[in-house]
Amino acid sequence: MKSRTLLHLAKPLFMLVGLIALTVAPIASSIYTTTINATTISARASDTGAYDPTTGYVLQIPRVNPLREGDTQVTGSLDISDMPAGTTATVTMSIPGLNPETSTVQADGSFSFDVAALTATAPVRMVANTTGAVSLSGIPITYPVYAAGSADDPLTQLALSTPHTDPLVPGATEITGGMAIPGDLPANNFLYMAATSATDSTATFSEALVDHDTGTFTVPMNGVTAAAGDVYLLTTFAANPDTNLLYPGKTIAVHVTDPWNNYTIAQPSLNPISAGDTMLSGHFDNQTNVPAGTTFSGSVTLPGGSSVPFTIGADGSFNITLPKAAQHGDQFTVQITATNNGRTQQASASVTAPALESPLANYQVPDPHIDGILSGQTTMTGNVDISTAPAGTNFTATVTLPNGSTQTVPVDAQGHFQLPIDPAVTGNQYTVVVTAENTGHTVTSNSASRTVMASHPLDNYTVSQPVLNPMTSGDTKVTGHVDISQAPANTSFMATLTLPNGRTQQVTVNADGSFTFSIPAAMAGDQYKVVITAQNEGFRKQSEPATTIVTAKATEQPTGNKPGHQPGQGNQNLPATSDAKSIGLVLAGVAVLLVSGGILIRKRRA
Repeated sequence: MKSRTLLHLAKPLFMLVGLIALTVAPIASSIYTTTINATTISARASDTGAYDPTTGYVLQIPRVNPLREGDTQVTGSLDISDMPAGTTATVTMSIPGLNPETSTVQADGSFSFDVAALTATAPVRMVANTTGAVSLSGIPITYPVYAAGSADDPLTQLALSTPHTDPLVPGATEITGGMAIPGDLPANNFLYMAATSATDSTATFSEALVDHDTGTFTVPMNGVTAAAGDVYLLTTFAANPDTNLLYPGKTIAVHVTDPWNNYTIAQPSLNPISAGDTMLSGHFDNQTNVPAGTTFSGSVTLPGGSSVPFTIGADGSFNITLPKAAQHGDQFTVQITATNNGRTQQASASVTAPALESPLANYQVPDPHIDGILSGQTTMTGNVDISTAPAGTNFTATVTLPNGSTQTVPVDAQGHFQLPIDPAVTGNQYTVVVTAENTGHTVTSNSASRTVMASHPLDNYTVSQPVLNPMTSGDTKVTGHVDISQAPANTSFMATLTLPNGRTQQVTVNADGSFTFSIPAAMAGDQYKVVITAQNEGFRKQSEPATTIVTAKATEQPTGNKPGHQPGQGNQNLPATSDAKSIGLVLAGVAVLLVSGGILIRKRRA
């Protein structure tokens, strides 16, 4: 930074008229010079100043094009780019010995005055004003008149960037900030900042040079302490000590704001927790944009609702020792409280220990079946298939009665449930939902409904006895058919097969009455039984059973067929239905005797 101060310049500068004291004296070149007296700077009050507190608008300082002796026109510009709508700007010019004149600022910011020939002994004073939506009286500035034919000062072409300031908080005693240094700033020229108060007419400030290397500045407030709500006006000036030119840049309003008003407490972040953990840890940002004097405290709300305080480390980390180990599904809520001068802000976050995986996660309760209900019936019954339920699962059936009330009954180990009811009324409806419960987890079935009927839809219907096709050893299918042509409308049929080992299988009877069961390879002598069940509106009716016995495959003849015997004809006349039960049993007995006789013969030969 250049080693000079405003009080020790190579050549004294002229300064803001009305803001600093001016000492005017002619010199040989007839250029007016001024001496800065920094201790007599006076601020402007907000009611007559260049700042409008309602809109936040700042009235800028006029910039005048170079003035020379003999000029008969004064031209310049005023930055009105952010002037509020409905506002008119004017510039008032004062020249010693002449009456002040006022010019309206045009839409492009330009203004002009026609004057008598200028003289070097009469500097030109300018001040901007506004009327209309905003009425302001700006900061005045005085421009020198140079000798005729003199070159333009390069500062008049200099583009000054808008300065920025650091946050100005209550209690501050200086204004700090920075700006971009123009690359075309002439040598031996410099930039400085001048501040005034827009809200305190008694405040006085000193100017401050801008560091040309870093672009930073510090404006001392001369004993003034910033208070919330104060507004200060800060203007950049370029100064040329060789030509005594002072050229203004942008004037900005600097607001004193309580940093607490712009502070938002950060959310804490929590590390995952698992069942069995005895420590809860996390982190909180207690550094970024935190107002001075702010303190932090923390507490954790435990699953039972009680709270435990904890300390936050200097780096924002925290480790909380839990009164007892976390359990599956436990939730912990951490709350951070920021306190500043009696004011508080809070932020919270929660973490939950993962719950045990539900044993019912992949289980769907089958739809329940409600048996048919007849008018006057006093018990409702039904069932649900619980054969594939996970171990340890319990079931209940919740019945919605015709009056809208509900009752819940247990489902037994075979999947049956029943509920005593008032005598059923034709047309009333009962609805059932089955709930599976396992280790506190539950899933429910779809609902099933049944309407009370006046009569049994299968009362006058006899389910036909099925007919089974013959079977020989090695067969893997049991097939047959049943006559369903005379069944009442909406009747469905199920075929139930009893295997030789006593186990059963069920299949749906096809629309043509046929049915097929897949079985392990049949053995000679095995017996298979099939019963047909008709279902209609929850009512069921069964047929008489049909039975077939597996016969051994016929022995092949190596030299041809016997006279009168056709291939594949061996068992075709053997009865396969219940009408031939006795014959089948006789044949089975003969086969057993033959096998037994063979064994005895072998033993005797042995």
